[in-house]
Amino acid sequence: MPAVQYELAVDSWATSDRVFIRSPANDHIGSFPLPFLRKGGDNTWAYIMGVIGELVDRSSDEVWRIEDENGREMAGAEAPDAGVYTLTRQDGRIEVQWSRGPEYFRRSQAPKPEGSFSTRSDSKRSSVNQSRFRAAVIARDGTCLLTDVDYDNCTACHIVPFSRYDVYEAILGIQNEIPIFYPACGLLLRDDLHHAFDRLEFSFHVKVGHTPPVTSTLY
Repeated sequence: MPAVQYELAVDSWATSDRVFIRSPANDHIGSFPLPFLRKGGDNTWAYIMGVIGELVDRSSDEVWRIEDENGREMAGAEAPDAGVYTLTRQDGRIEVQWSRGPEYFRRSQAPKPEGSFSTRSDSKRSSVNQSRFRAAVIARDGTCLLTDVDYDNCTACHIVPFSRYDVYEAILGIQNEIPIFYPACGLLLRDDLHHAFDRLEFSFHVKVGHTPPVTSTLY
């Protein structure tokens, strides 16, 4: 079965109208192509604010607003229109502090923009733990979760780099016997998409109301 090819987002949305979000100091925070918002299943200001919340570091009790050029607050359930909008803070400060960003394979190393075809998270490597991990993820998923390609052309990859024990500890709230080779810590992706995922070229966004129930057992 030939690999499915997708047009890059930067190409398909290059000339489309966008929603631009800036800080009061006129720093660019993010931009959202309207076709992406309208076809992505969550065409609301609430979604944009959720993404902004991942880009900008703020305390849980801090109130922020997205305002148009007239100072009108954008309501969460409304569909956005193209234009330039400002993220304002309740305390009136104009600067923003950026969040740490995606976690890479090493705590002290930033992601490389040029990418890498390293097999650091490749479950096809010959080790007992990796082999069991791959077999368990294949048994659960069967095919690539994005393209439905058969498992023979897929990699069982870790959602969080398995070298980052500190991230697993923070997410799971445990410090001993980190279950990094449990299938719940991985997913099955087509080989080329696995490499793109490793290079942080795409990510998965959790939508409120669409999250599977969480149990205390990693299966």
